[in-house]
Amino acid sequence: MSVTHWLRRIVRLLRNRDGRARANTGWFQQAGRQIDARGFFVGCPLHVFEHTARDLFCVALVEGLKRDSRVLEVGAGCLRTGYWFIRFLDAGKYAGIEPHAAMLDAGRNLILGKLEQEKQPLFDTNDTFDFGAFERSFDVVVAFSIWSHASKQQISTMLDQFNIHGAPAAKLITSYLPPGPGLPDYLGSEWVGRSHKSRAPGLVGHDPDWMEQAASARGLILRHFDLFTTLNQNWLVFQKPSA
Repeated sequence: MSVTHWLRRIVRLLRNRDGRARANTGWFQQAGRQIDARGFFVGCPLHVFEHTARDLFCVALVEGLKRDSRVLEVGAGCLRTGYWFIRFLDAGKYAGIEPHAAMLDAGRNLILGKLEQEKQPLFDTNDTFDFGAFERSFDVVVAFSIWSHASKQQISTMLDQFNIHGAPAAKLITSYLPPGPGLPDYLGSEWVGRSHKSRAPGLVGHDPDWMEQAASARGLILRHFDLFTTLNQNWLVFQKPSA
């Protein structure tokens, strides 16, 4: 059996085991409660703060994440998902963009703690999706529940930045919501939902055909990750060609 096959089996076991065992207990879930109590949106319904936190990391593992991979997380939030990357990666390999500086600081304090000194993650608070803020290229770019709020113009900016700052054969792993009843294909130009500028909730959907066209126009390979969904969001993997 292939390495990918075994990775997929391990991920299934990891997710199933964690789903049965956690029951919203433990220090990680408690950290989520404390961040929520400070008035920050934790990026998901509070009761699944811990239960869904590793899903993006699991997708990245199946897609070939290594300890020495250079990873950029777009929309790092309170580091609910970033923690698992930072913990796994070699020191200095994780970078995160999060415009909501106060929410990021809450996560650095309550979730990262002493791990930050050991792993030396990098952070930037720009709100223009500027991947060049770190002056490095990336092997993996990840964004969980960012495209479920972003406009097509903002998604296009992220794809352009990925093309510029992604290393040869780099992968961009992201989640999105397809259009459905009550969630039409979003054609607006603004971010929808909570952010550093808004406390109003909201979600948007995007046509999968548009995703295919956006990838093709930039010479990217697009695959739909089919092992699992998270919070009803589908996972996509964009990949740059090898040099």
